[in-house]
Amino acid sequence: MSIRVRLIVSLLALLPIESLAIYKPEYVVLEKTGELEIRRYPSLIVARTSQFI
Repeated sequence: MSIRVRLIVSLLALLPIESLAIYKPEYVVLEKTGELEIRRYPSLIVARTSQFI
């Protein structure tokens, strides 16, 4: 396999990694005790469905 083909295959293998990013909403820490945090998150829509009739 040529170097160019290996480079292209390697770059294409890295593309899906970005789609695995996890959205982390901002939050406010209301209370903290040791390693425990009580957080307030904004209202979010985490799933949406459509109904076909």
